[in-house]
Amino acid sequence: MESAASPAWETPEFDEVAVAPEVTMYLGSLED
Repeated sequence: MESAASPAWETPEFDEVAVAPEVTMYLGSLED
């Protein structure tokens, strides 16, 4: 299970490129 759950969100490239911007904008909207 560790290998199956890791690649989806634990990948550096995916985390920085796809997740970071969306999460930042999402959190910004909540605070704003």
